[in-house]
Amino acid sequence: MFWRKKRRDSAPSVDEYLRDVNGPPTAVTGAPGQAPPSEFGPPVPPAASVPAGGFSLVVVDVFRITGRGTVVTGVLADGVARVGQQVAIVRDGAHVASSELGGIEAFRRVREEAAPGENVGLLLRGLSKDRVKRGDIVAGR
Repeated sequence: MFWRKKRRDSAPSVDEYLRDVNGPPTAVTGAPGQAPPSEFGPPVPPAASVPAGGFSLVVVDVFRITGRGTVVTGVLADGVARVGQQVAIVRDGAHVASSELGGIEAFRRVREEAAPGENVGLLLRGLSKDRVKRGDIVAGR
């Protein structure tokens, strides 16, 4: 029938093509559960666990609301954030600043607390916008 095409037996498979492009496979070295050596440097160690009653949030964006304070946004990684909690700003494992959590907002709703996995904005009192950068960790105590 005219709509059926002939099979091409001479066409290389995807695996053969990738072997030609990437070269032969190499053995992965290192202990199980550890990242293999990389040309980008040593693997990043896992983050320290959050203390009991605390939380952590990796900062995605920072902005200032006049008359209110500095707002950081991101996804709450673990723990429960509550209004009035003391927080620390951590950059590259070093303490940068401290503040108090003045408010929590999620999708334009003011909240008293936020659970892990929620995308939230945290209002930090008495902290200038210049002290916090994208990638910093906000850790509650």
